[in-house]
Amino acid sequence: MGTLGIKMALFWQELNVTTTQELKVLSCRWLEGQMMFSHTLWVLLIQLSVLFCNMMECSEAKHD
Repeated sequence: MGTLGIKMALFWQELNVTTTQELKVLSCRWLEGQMMFSHTLWVLLIQLSVLFCNMMECSEAKHD
């Protein structure tokens, strides 16, 4: 019973370690994905706002 209990405890310890490491890796990948996604969004927003400003300036210039 004693050795079996120790083996079980070691097994669970190893399992917990691998699980937490995998979770860390997964969360890091997820965060990287989120960062990439938000970065792409920001670039698109900036490009759109620049385009919009150019259009507005052009229309204002035409009015003059």
